[in-house]
Amino acid sequence: MREQFHIVCGDPDAQSWPSSQTRDCTLEVVRRMKDHCVEVLKELSPQREKERQRDEQDCGDPSVIDIFWYPNEAQGVAKEKENMGDHVDPGLLTIEAPSLVPGLEIHDGEQWIRVEDPSFASRNQLVIFSGEDMEASAPEIKGTVHRVARADQGGRLSIIFELRAHQGW
Repeated sequence: MREQFHIVCGDPDAQSWPSSQTRDCTLEVVRRMKDHCVEVLKELSPQREKERQRDEQDCGDPSVIDIFWYPNEAQGVAKEKENMGDHVDPGLLTIEAPSLVPGLEIHDGEQWIRVEDPSFASRNQLVIFSGEDMEASAPEIKGTVHRVARADQGGRLSIIFELRAHQGW
């Protein structure tokens, strides 16, 4: 079980905001996370970043920010050890500030690896991984299979930015 606040970056006011302060703070987080993703994309595939940027100028920004709240409580028939099952995000790159309550796990092809450590939050580190669109445009960069494990430490707040491009580019 989870709660989600979802914003499409190209139209942030299509969603009601709890307050103008929440809006302003969230959009500043979007700006910073997007800047990091764009820098990584420029390094991985400069041509893809040029195409994405041109597409964004023509059609708007399809990137998203999601704020997830996982209460870490078993509900009904929910899987005992997962808040969110394994998947690959659809975009180019996803970036997350590690949560104070660990849960993000990445599959390395053989096993699940916990990539968050509670000390990360105090060191201002970020976790960034590739998505389906990155793999489609650069097959040598595989989309990152990941999941969110349930923790025993109480609720988990997670802020995710996903750099996306419009389909068909």
